[in-house]
Amino acid sequence: MDHKVDNVPATALEAVLAAASALLDPEKLAGLVVDHVKQLLGVDGAALYWWDAHEEVLTALADNDQRMQVPIPVINPGQGIAGRAFSEDLALTTGDGGEPDEGPTWMRELRIRSGAAVPIRVEGRPRGVLVARSYAEREFTAHDLDVMRVAGEQIAPTLANMGLLARAQRERNVAHALAELMRA
Repeated sequence: MDHKVDNVPATALEAVLAAASALLDPEKLAGLVVDHVKQLLGVDGAALYWWDAHEEVLTALADNDQRMQVPIPVINPGQGIAGRAFSEDLALTTGDGGEPDEGPTWMRELRIRSGAAVPIRVEGRPRGVLVARSYAEREFTAHDLDVMRVAGEQIAPTLANMGLLARAQRERNVAHALAELMRA
């Protein structure tokens, strides 16, 4: 794939993601992507949330905002622009009526002025959200949303596969534990 978003070659994203995917660590991979998005868009912070089907929430895999403290909170579907982008499967910005004061308490406390959220799709369905935020008023352009969309497209299959691998490992561990119990 050689996507191009104006002067931003997606091949650079592909190279970063290809190298990182060998790590099989979703948090490290997500960290590389949000760092790249933060630099490309010149924002104060970027985050990647992934759907946890068991808990039915979006959980943060990475967040490079200096104002964020650990633990990073979860986002419910429909909550703030990130939760709405996920539940409505649409790219949204605070300029689309998703005002920062609609979000979770921690977002209001940080005084986030502008934000953008783009769903990350796997097989046509949202599985996560890539978020960019700014503490100053700014307008996120169609170009900014395209950069985020391309980043999400590049990371989605790898994160989905990592999730499948983790689930398979958990199932093997359960099967092994049951086999041990049967032997006892």
